[in-house]
Amino acid sequence: MSQKQVAWVFIIVTFGIAVFRPDVAFWLRAVIQGGGSVAVCSDERAELVVLKTELARYSVREEVMLPEKEKSLIAEVYSQYPFGLKNELLVNRGSNDGVQEGQPATFKNVFIGRVVKVFPRVSLIQTIFDVQSKYAVRIGAKGSDALLTGGTVPLLTLIPKDGQIAVGDAVYMASPMLPYGMPLGTLRILTKSRDGLFRESELDISYDLGEIRAVAIIVGYIPPVTL
Repeated sequence: MSQKQVAWVFIIVTFGIAVFRPDVAFWLRAVIQGGGSVAVCSDERAELVVLKTELARYSVREEVMLPEKEKSLIAEVYSQYPFGLKNELLVNRGSNDGVQEGQPATFKNVFIGRVVKVFPRVSLIQTIFDVQSKYAVRIGAKGSDALLTGGTVPLLTLIPKDGQIAVGDAVYMASPMLPYGMPLGTLRILTKSRDGLFRESELDISYDLGEIRAVAIIVGYIPPVTL
């Protein structure tokens, strides 16, 4: 192999390393540069870690759709692994960012809970999976009333027997504590309540709470004083 061919092979290999293994490329450059380059390589590798972290966080935040009609901000969710709690989320936004108790939190414009505690830099969100969560909601095109009761599986209860609803109908917020019409999910399977006076159904949800890494808090909403 000629010297020119060897040079071309070296250039191609180096380019491939730079694209697919930039950390190795930094190390290789440090070796070629010689004295004093180990510190430079270490600095650049640290910078690479920072850039990769920012890219990862951006990818997480990009999944959150911000409501168009309300002023909102993205809040990243702290990990509770390995406990896997579903009833609450701790996020990295607080009163310093304009967050107030009672403000709703959404994921891809679907309501998942509301802020119940606020600190300067963090807030606690009570999700619809909390047994203490209870919201007046409406179902379908006719707006049939129901009560959303939180739990491991959120339930739609107190549905009138004569309500014109069907499986798959949209369920949306009708509580005076929150913005009217916020999407919640859909009707899953209708069954009779134990007393036979009403109907009920599980809430069919479009997300897996355990996979949510960021949410949108609607800071433009001013909660009622009576909360």
